[in-house]
Amino acid sequence: VVARVRPEQKVAVVEALQAAGNVVAMIGDGVNDAPALRRADIGVAAGRSGTEVAKEAADLVLMDDDLGTVVAAVEEGRRILANIGAFLAYAVSGGLSEVGVMLLGPSVGLGLTLLPQQVKTGIPSQLLSNRPDIRQAERELRAAQLDVKVARAAFYPSLDISAALGLDAFKPAFLTHLPESLLFSIGGDLAGPLINKNAIKAEFKNADARQLQALYNYEKTILNAFIEVSNELSNIHNVEQKYQAKSKEVAALNKSIEVSNDLYRYARADYLEVLMTQRDALDSKLELMETKGKEINAVTDIYRALGGGWN
Repeated sequence: VVARVRPEQKVAVVEALQAAGNVVAMIGDGVNDAPALRRADIGVAAGRSGTEVAKEAADLVLMDDDLGTVVAAVEEGRRILANIGAFLAYAVSGGLSEVGVMLLGPSVGLGLTLLPQQVKTGIPSQLLSNRPDIRQAERELRAAQLDVKVARAAFYPSLDISAALGLDAFKPAFLTHLPESLLFSIGGDLAGPLINKNAIKAEFKNADARQLQALYNYEKTILNAFIEVSNELSNIHNVEQKYQAKSKEVAALNKSIEVSNDLYRYARADYLEVLMTQRDALDSKLELMETKGKEINAVTDIYRALGGGWN
């Protein structure tokens, strides 16, 4: 227990505890506590009774001056930290497994197993509603329909009803005499489009034309989406066929390397033929990798064409 110490002595106590390998939290409320609050790992100032100097130097301010709040906050922080650690462990373990499958899968002939095995026709057309352009065209069509309703409503007469309530008296002293001083009124007016009827007709025709334009734009957007999806499906099919053919070519060239090595071993071919065969096999493998990249891009494009994904 240390009592009646100067500010520099408080700092010395904090530094001594830190030198022993401890994480030091300093709680104070006065001006003399500011140096130690700043030097501590966690400076805690009292929110109610503390000075502004102590609050500025502290890392944490207790608004209720209750040390139990610190204990509850530390426990909550530890729970949050544990949850973050568990999430990171799950994410890292899952990510490493996926990376391992992607790296080791092709080497054992499994291919990129995280890709869809096949993307065929028959994808539900409802998935196109996820596309932003179709959703925008649909909302523009709805807005145009509302504009037509507003323009049509302008043909009908409008009815306004107004009312007033107040006090009235010849002398101010009689204002509080109720109900003698009570004054109220109610009125209404009915207006119909007479002079500007042609303008209302023009606005209605304009709104109707905008609605028709929005409808045509909506149909055009849907047709373009179907065409894009159809093209991407055809592209995936063509790339898959090319990849299969290139895989057979790579297998045949690998076999030819073994044959050329056997011929060279029995002096039936020179080493230049072996090198040429290896070069052809290497070029074919590079083309196979390029085709696989195109296949991945094709799957990504169909993902985008469907507005974000499919089930």
